[in-house]
Amino acid sequence: MVKNLLDLSDEVLTHIASFTHRDDEIPLPSFGPHWLNLYQDFDQNVAQDYYSLRLTCKKINALCPLRGLHCELESLAQMDKMLTKAPQEALNGIRRMRVLIPRSSATKITSIYAKFINLLQTLPNLEELIFVQNPFCFHPVYRTDERTTESLRIVPADFLPKLKSLSFDISCYCCKALLPSLIIPGAPQLKALRVAIGTDPKDPTYGPVKALSALYSAWQKRHKDAPMPISNLFLRIIPSDAGLLNTLQQLSKVFPHLEHLHVSLHSLTDRMDASLAIAAEQLGYGWNLEVEDPVGSGFCQPLSALIDRLRLFQRLTSIDGLFVICLKSGPRRPISHTPIQGETRAEYLKLSDKADRAIRGLSKHNKSIELAIREVISELMANIPQLCSGAFWEYSKCRNQSSIASWHRWEWKATRSVPGSSIVIKHQHGGENDSLSNAVHVSSPKVFSAKFVRNRSGICIPRPAEPIDDASDVDDDTTDDELDPDTEDDDY
Repeated sequence: MVKNLLDLSDEVLTHIASFTHRDDEIPLPSFGPHWLNLYQDFDQNVAQDYYSLRLTCKKINALCPLRGLHCELESLAQMDKMLTKAPQEALNGIRRMRVLIPRSSATKITSIYAKFINLLQTLPNLEELIFVQNPFCFHPVYRTDERTTESLRIVPADFLPKLKSLSFDISCYCCKALLPSLIIPGAPQLKALRVAIGTDPKDPTYGPVKALSALYSAWQKRHKDAPMPISNLFLRIIPSDAGLLNTLQQLSKVFPHLEHLHVSLHSLTDRMDASLAIAAEQLGYGWNLEVEDPVGSGFCQPLSALIDRLRLFQRLTSIDGLFVICLKSGPRRPISHTPIQGETRAEYLKLSDKADRAIRGLSKHNKSIELAIREVISELMANIPQLCSGAFWEYSKCRNQSSIASWHRWEWKATRSVPGSSIVIKHQHGGENDSLSNAVHVSSPKVFSAKFVRNRSGICIPRPAEPIDDASDVDDDTTDDELDPDTEDDDY
């Protein structure tokens, strides 16, 4: 009979210790799509209770090595100290790292880059790396006696052998394209990537297709014919003349093993824009579905044009954020009236009564949207053999009230009777092959304000050191129009 803690077996003691380490509760990757502006699950005190347990006795200390540590790299001095004084046991325990070192015009870029790569090579168990700042960014600094960021070379070694998750949340437009090409070739086991690509203000011809081509070339130089192993991609795109359809075609070439695709299209003002708008019109014989690429050709194309691009992703299981659904005919989504400054009481009562009458048609509107979504899903699943989940977006806005603009997110999941088989899905409320409608579940829409889904240059939100008031989330001198400019977005 066990009388005290140390009488337990080593396996049981190790299992008990795992409950004191909060890193085990944080998923990998810890980040999400660019529109999901939640605080990062990053805490340097994540293993505090685990540390305390290790100090109880020598036996538990030996059974519980340092692991799952979170490290924030904040200065060049800290990097030098880790290279020269940090015990290897502590370096072996680092699992997640955030790079917060600001650029320094007083230090040579090649020296910083070499030290940083050396530090990464001393972290054999690093699984997640997040760049918040790029210490070897010199783009705003004009110097003639120093090499530029573009001249840095790919290290011919796998200096991140266990890295699974990588995120670039930097604000420099040039480094958004350059830094991934330097880091990704050194991570042969990389599975999840969060990156923002788009136009270069200094080069109008530079866009997502060129950025992806550069990344593909960098990988091929290091790994020759080996495909890039990334299966989970979080992509933030700035509109360019290339268009999303052409970008999708390039993505299928660069990431042949892609299983989960998350796309967020953001304008230069950081607000979320419509990606591929699917215009649906219900006719007597069925649905007419057309696709408009807002940053490409600018005119509607048949849904088959989109299917031809997506058919290239033979391993794709989920698509998130790529589609915006809208009805060609019929009223827009009913929305309640919110009083605005300067409105008279008579105007408010009149508009409120009109909005209340429209709200009564909300159920009918949702049913129409769901039917259109199910029709698109049937086409997608018939052509993408592994696809089984995804999401559609719907934009709503009360005229002349940009402060209450919102995005409605329709999520769906499907069950295939045979993995890889295609199925035909008809509408949920009767009709041919009605039994198959149960194979797809379309959830009720989740609502996100237009302010929430804004993304500032691809940057994740760090968790504040102290609780902050709700009112302090927005600067006092920032207006609603600045956060969600009232441009011509009624056509979403």
